[in-house]
Amino acid sequence: MKAQFDFTVDDLIDASERTLARSRVAQGWRSRGVWAAALFGGLVGWAARQDLLFAFFGAALCAVTQPFFAARARKARLLRYFRERLGGSGPFRCEVELTPEALVTTQAGVRTVREWPGVVAIVETGDAIEFHTRGAGSLVVRNRAFQSREEWKNFLDMARQYAKR
Repeated sequence: MKAQFDFTVDDLIDASERTLARSRVAQGWRSRGVWAAALFGGLVGWAARQDLLFAFFGAALCAVTQPFFAARARKARLLRYFRERLGGSGPFRCEVELTPEALVTTQAGVRTVREWPGVVAIVETGDAIEFHTRGAGSLVVRNRAFQSREEWKNFLDMARQYAKR
């Protein structure tokens, strides 16, 4: 069974963010970033007024705003990276094929074969079916790849059946 859809670098950024959100390593980076920002804000607050309350306010302000600014910076870096790698913003074609042996994708001129034992989870989200794989991150098959809800369900059921083998 095959599904295909067009994607853009914004879709790739979204898929990357989804994968990072599940990573304990990436969560650790984010946590350390918040603590570092809080320390910096506290030190600046203390240096500005030598007041513990002002230092606390500076630490809290930096800790609260850091995730927003870090996410914006990360997405901007990913945007530049994907545009460089793909030669533009898209759209690009993605074809996903379910075979008894593997999950096969073709995109940007590259064919990738993920054997079913390497698929650790198949997750339904509101806008996609996500295949979480060992080592290779994730594959996000957008709902727009399917003509109907029935076609989407058949694809999902077949993927789950193959993954159980």
